[in-house]
Amino acid sequence: NLSAPTSGITDTFFDYCLLCRQRYTEDTIREAYERLGSNNVVHYGTSVIDCSVAQGTTSQFPVTTRLSQDGREITVRSKYIIGADGDSSTIRSLARVPFPGERSSRYWVRIDGRVRTDMPDARSGNCGLDSPTHGSILFACLDHGSTRIGFALPPHIWDEHGGSITEEIVISQAKEALLSFSLSFDRVSWYTVYGVGQRLAVSYRAKERIFLARDAAHTHSSGAAQGMNTGLHDAVNLAWKLAGEIKGYFNPAVLESYESDRRPVARMIVEQDRFISKLTGGEIPAELENDEGKDAATLLTEVFKKNVKLNTGLGVEYPVDGIVNVAHPSDLKIAVQASSRAPDVMVQRPGPKVPVRLHSLIKNDAVRFHILVFCGDPKRTASKIKALRDYLDGPAAEESLGCPGFGSILYDTDGTAHERYGIERSAGAVLILRPDGMVATAVHLGDGEGLENYFEGIVSGGLRDTSNYEYTSGDKV
Repeated sequence: NLSAPTSGITDTFFDYCLLCRQRYTEDTIREAYERLGSNNVVHYGTSVIDCSVAQGTTSQFPVTTRLSQDGREITVRSKYIIGADGDSSTIRSLARVPFPGERSSRYWVRIDGRVRTDMPDARSGNCGLDSPTHGSILFACLDHGSTRIGFALPPHIWDEHGGSITEEIVISQAKEALLSFSLSFDRVSWYTVYGVGQRLAVSYRAKERIFLARDAAHTHSSGAAQGMNTGLHDAVNLAWKLAGEIKGYFNPAVLESYESDRRPVARMIVEQDRFISKLTGGEIPAELENDEGKDAATLLTEVFKKNVKLNTGLGVEYPVDGIVNVAHPSDLKIAVQASSRAPDVMVQRPGPKVPVRLHSLIKNDAVRFHILVFCGDPKRTASKIKALRDYLDGPAAEESLGCPGFGSILYDTDGTAHERYGIERSAGAVLILRPDGMVATAVHLGDGEGLENYFEGIVSGGLRDTSNYEYTSGDKV
């Protein structure tokens, strides 16, 4: 029973687990690019031949990448390049970034399709089944009426067939894994057989201009569904920092925080996956305390419950670095820590008596920061609000503040927002949210200088040319 309350998560209004295949997520992202006017943004069938970074040059485009597309060679010159090209990343290899780790002798199967089975509640969500021959089995309802079945491949099957395993063999093994329930496939839309292993790049950045993300930076099994999900978090974290650097908003230290934010998270996922991959195959890791003699399936459930905040992404926290993630003043009373996700709470806008989610009003948007001013009780905090008003401009709004308002006015009518953020109504507080929704820092209400100090620490001196790349094909530029 995976839900927010059973997982100890209190800051989301989306209390369900959505199993949507990567192909449909990719469609959504591509369509968003097209709505923004970037047609043909994805070039299928394109491979990297070579990539180099010119050192000690004043060129606006120091990265040169040679591509092969439809039998012709294309040269792209850019300011940066992001290698998100899988566990066999060409970009990582050309950048000479080591990718240490381990690969086990275990092989897993994942197969998607329309199925028929007499297993009860087969279309009611997802479940785990314990098999004496195929380890812990995943049976999960997917989008469009499909089902995913995952299991550990018996070693003798791999020894017999190796890399030549066919769809028929996979279907046969799926039927054996699900015994004593019946199983048949109306159609198969996808399947894979892969070796389980864990690797982590020693660096997410090389030669100043090359970045690594997703499977090019970290690989692990699909046991906790962290491949694409962790990759999307990599992308969101890097995108706003890189955009701000290219436009000239940020000093170089902001871009450096991509690795210090994201690599420790990947390390935790890799460590978790070492346990998951063994337990899924029925093997109990020696590192796990098991004085009570629990079986592998029970221990696997405990590992999932322990790490649910990490795996949903809602409990991810980044290290305080004094630049992008700055510790709160020691005497500020607040429950939400710097570099953690800002909780989602219900608030009310002026006018209609209809509560709205805070996150729906402060959506992630390019390199836009948000400043949350928790005014507390204005009768007790009026002087602090007025002091802050000296630093911030905006349209006139609420007389109850004792001064012209700034930004969007929201009401915490029942005090739950102040309570969840751990802010005293007699004191108030101000939070800065990063463009990805993480708390950058907090200051005392009225401490406009504290806000100024934070942004002075990350911004640069001026804007730059925002052209991102140029390419040549034959003699045309």
